[in-house]
Amino acid sequence: MTPEQMRAFRDVRDRYVNTASPPVSTFIYVSRLVQPGWLFEMDAMAVID
Repeated sequence: MTPEQMRAFRDVRDRYVNTASPPVSTFIYVSRLVQPGWLFEMDAMAVID
C-alpha cells in the first residue's frame, strides 16, 4: 500500500469509526507483504464482556 493509498484507507475507516474515541489499532507501512498482490494484511481480535 502506498502512502497515498494509506491516506485513502484512513479516510474511509474514519467514516465508520468513532474518531473522538477510536478503538485501539495499529497501522504501519512495510516494504512488502507475504503475497505480491496483497495491499494490506489484517489480524483482528474481539472480546465480548
